[in-house]
Amino acid sequence: MKNSFPCITVIIPAKAEYNHIKALKYLKNVNYPAEKLEILIINGYNPSLQRNKAAQIARGERLYFLDDDSIVSKDIFFKNCIPL
Repeated sequence: MKNSFPCITVIIPAKAEYNHIKALKYLKNVNYPAEKLEILIINGYNPSLQRNKAAQIARGERLYFLDDDSIVSKDIFFKNCIPL
């Protein structure tokens, strides 16, 4: 097993006029290599379409979907991602 962790794309749909995304506050503190994280915030009013649009442009090996008001623990990716 390799000692490297997968690149993760975190997808967050948000309303176009909403400029405070609570999930970002928590993502700043996660224990995961910053160079292995891509965070996509997609503005609009249809979360399903926003998630699909973001998934099409995501570069990560794994996709992780959050709501804009999600609270995540510091070790969220270590709990849920198996090293490659």
